[in-house]
Amino acid sequence: MSALTPDALVTSLVVAASLALLVSNRVAAEIVLMGALTVLLLFDVVDASQALGGFANPGLITVAVLYVVVAGLVDTGAVQLLGGVLLGKPGSVAGAQSRLMLPVMAMSAFLNNTPVVAMFVPVVQEWCRRHRLSVSKLMLPLSYAAILGGCCTLIGTSTNLIIHGLVLERTQLGSMGFFDIAAIGLPVALVGFVYITATQRWLLPERIPPLLPGDGAREYTIEFVVEAGSAHIGKSIE
Repeated sequence: MSALTPDALVTSLVVAASLALLVSNRVAAEIVLMGALTVLLLFDVVDASQALGGFANPGLITVAVLYVVVAGLVDTGAVQLLGGVLLGKPGSVAGAQSRLMLPVMAMSAFLNNTPVVAMFVPVVQEWCRRHRLSVSKLMLPLSYAAILGGCCTLIGTSTNLIIHGLVLERTQLGSMGFFDIAAIGLPVALVGFVYITATQRWLLPERIPPLLPGDGAREYTIEFVVEAGSAHIGKSIE
């Protein structure tokens, strides 16, 4: 077995250190990854064009733009409104899963799946807390629905975009169409949807979120008169 070259040794050490820092969760991921890139650049493992070329990848730029779109949906309250319409009043867990998964799969086909999951998590958590349902019955289906939907179009997942960029850069195959992978992705998504809804009763745990302080509290309106000379004059009811 041949010894590692200096470049391979440096790369291995950088990868190991990066994984350790990411697992420890003590340093922000973007700092870890930029630091790893900087170390590789300083040790001349990669040159400047290789180090910075990834930032010009069309796939990466597309993902960044999709994050902006999703942020706009969250900030305008459209996600909360959509979540309320989709989930509504629960008839059953299976029904709630279907009403959640199908729209999420459709959205994930046209938006990056990571921000789609991120924006629906608080909506689903609040809905489960309000109706005293098991949050684990919807969180995993939410994640898998986004993954399955992302397999149907070119921009559905970051990996699709990155691979497409590499294909354009390193081969002569030409550009892929928006729905080229739908012939495979759509059947897989439908099979995954049926499997999850059919087996959730046995595979997904039952975990009811605890009540938060103030849940179920009733509101009252009380009228009273403060008489002249009272010690309460000028004071707040708090």
